[in-house]
Amino acid sequence: MIVTGIERRKNHPDRYSIFVDGEFTLGVRSEVLLAAGLREGDTLTPDRIEALRNEEELGAARSTAARYLGRRRRTEWEIRRRLTSREFPPAVINRVVGELVSSGQLNDREYVLAFVHDAQLRKPSGKRMLSVKLRRKGLSREFLAEVLPSAIGPEEEAELALRSARGYISKLHRRALAGKVFAPGKMRGMLRVYLNGRGFDSAAISEAMKGLTDDPDDGE
Repeated sequence: MIVTGIERRKNHPDRYSIFVDGEFTLGVRSEVLLAAGLREGDTLTPDRIEALRNEEELGAARSTAARYLGRRRRTEWEIRRRLTSREFPPAVINRVVGELVSSGQLNDREYVLAFVHDAQLRKPSGKRMLSVKLRRKGLSREFLAEVLPSAIGPEEEAELALRSARGYISKLHRRALAGKVFAPGKMRGMLRVYLNGRGFDSAAISEAMKGLTDDPDDGE
């Protein structure tokens, strides 16, 4: 089988059509063509054609993963899901993910640390809420149980709960000043419900309640 033509595609200048014995056989990107050193007149065996197809598919998967990672950090599960949705075969997905992990571009542990840091800048949250959000990224309970404590320890969670409590109490006091009437002891109960909803555990909530210098119900 002889390569009888190599043509650049008009609508995709980075891609080339390869013709063997006068018939279109496969399309490849420029880097695959250059790496193969293919020229008109070369002889191609069926195995070589299959190898070129595999390289093209692998390159396409790498490009897809790179674009997806370029938008923001991703977990390994997210990359696998994206490549699977593009119908790349498991062997290709495993290789691309392995390369990304080896190069450090994919690191689930670092992802968790960055996620927790960014989340706390936006709005303080406890480990329970963080765990729920991270599990949506494909991270297992076991993995999170191991990694989350290094991202947010008990003392830090208590401090975050206190910060969150103070913000919520200020909001309730503004509502009271605006005429909202709360029953005696109501604010403290509302605060506990709020902190629980933010994913803080009971120990962090108790510490936050102790740390309030003013009774949440003062100023009603």
